[in-house]
Amino acid sequence: LELDSCIATVASLPFPEIPTIIPDAHVDLLAVLLTEGNYTQSTVRFSTGDTKIVNIMTEACKVIENTHIEFLENYDYGFTQGPQGRKGRGHKSPIRYFLESYGIGHEKADKKRIPKIIFQLGREQLSRFLSIFWMCDGYVNLRSIEIGLASPGMLEDIQHLLLKFGVQSK
Repeated sequence: LELDSCIATVASLPFPEIPTIIPDAHVDLLAVLLTEGNYTQSTVRFSTGDTKIVNIMTEACKVIENTHIEFLENYDYGFTQGPQGRKGRGHKSPIRYFLESYGIGHEKADKKRIPKIIFQLGREQLSRFLSIFWMCDGYVNLRSIEIGLASPGMLEDIQHLLLKFGVQSK
């Protein structure tokens, strides 16, 4: 092959015959934390200026062991625990356990990947994941629909997921 060579590729990929089902709140949390999240340190944060994303995260956190989001500064949000929003100290936070349960560690932006379970979701939950993912890091202009990510691996993962809907991309 040479640069600019044409090759045949699949037009679409099938959904699993028996899809995995996870709570919608988990789908939402994963989509936002993969795009807007920073989890390289012991704490987990996300950044957004979009109130829709803040609302999605507020609702989604209700299923994670009494976890709430907390405005920090500028557009940054963190996670607190307990009825008064107490910060957990001396142990892993429930949100860190949540990430680890899906195989997400302390990756920097350029090393992030889509968790394997996302590839096993059915049409409805994958659509939900991609729509929130795109809401965070995607955009539409007059000529195309695009997404900006630092991770080449995550871009490949998104291309793979889009093929399940018959959407080819470059």
